Amino acid sequence: MKSLQVLLCLSIAAPAAIAQQGATTLAALTQRADVVAQVRALAVDVHHPERCRAVLRPLATLKGTPVSQVFELTEPPGRACGRALFGLLPGRSYVAFLARDAHGGLTLVGGGARALVALEPGLLQHVHALTTAGADALACAISGLDSASARVRDDAAFSLPFVAGLTGASSAQRIRIDAALRDRLNRGERTALPLLQSATRMRLQQSAPFVVDAFLHAKNRSLEPLLCRAAASIDPQSAGIAVTNEWLELAGAEDGATATDRLLALLEELPPNAARAGLLAAMQSSDRKQRIRAGVAWLRKGLAPQELRASVRGDEFATCELCVTDAPTFRSIRPSQKRR
Repeated sequence: MKSLQVLLCLSIAAPAAIAQQGATTLAALTQRADVVAQVRALAVDVHHPERCRAVLRPLATLKGTPVSQVFELTEPPGRACGRALFGLLPGRSYVAFLARDAHGGLTLVGGGARALVALEPGLLQHVHALTTAGADALACAISGLDSASARVRDDAAFSLPFVAGLTGASSAQRIRIDAALRDRLNRGERTALPLLQSATRMRLQQSAPFVVDAFLHAKNRSLEPLLCRAAASIDPQSAGIAVTNEWLELAGAEDGATATDRLLALLEELPPNAARAGLLAAMQSSDRKQRIRAGVAWLRKGLAPQELRASVRGDEFATCELCVTDAPTFRSIRPSQKRR
């Protein structure tokens, strides 16, 4: 339930949410940090009225000048969003992404909890790969999609849309991205959103049939707009063929109204050449509203009005023309000043 709620929130403002999450991924933090170190919490004082204090011992330095001495981190007291120190457990190991202040002291990058990550299987190996000189960012992100670490899997997905060279991914890399997208969509995980964005950016054609099917049969209505745009963008021609092939089958189904509405929404997103056959099929619908909606989409895409006139009734053609005609605009009424 929680994952669906997160997915709903992210899908409402997907581009901004993905970009915000992408700014604090392991890859982004590695780039921003002056020092990346594996540390162990020695002591945590959460009872001080003015500050929360943690004493950390460095175990290994993965990036930057080695940290050889025990050091402290502090933040305001209490548990709150973004606080990193309140939940630290003495004796447990972490990976810390650190920046040096003007006095040479160490602080967490961005001052947030995402810059101090509890050690778990797969995490250290992934950060090692990110900090290696000349690391292939695309290869690191794709390998992270299958990591044993939940943080690595999520961050790899959220960083993928912004990786340079994504559109030049190899066939093997495309197969792994496609498999991850299918898995995340089936599970309803929030990381399906950046993977959809990645598939759209790289025109991942092998994902097109699955994304079209996921849109047509989506149970989560909040995902419909994002899935529709992705289905229309990844491979418009195959999406158009799928709509044409499924129109009659879905129109007679129990949920035919919902299904045909989704088909029309996808046709409205497609370019003219890809949508043409599907719109012609939609004009044969027994539902007048669907015929008019298809006709309006036909005219808005700049397709031949004569062909539309031959496919619908005269009054429906007139309604379609009226819908695409710019409505007259009226100037605001400004009463003149009273004469003196």
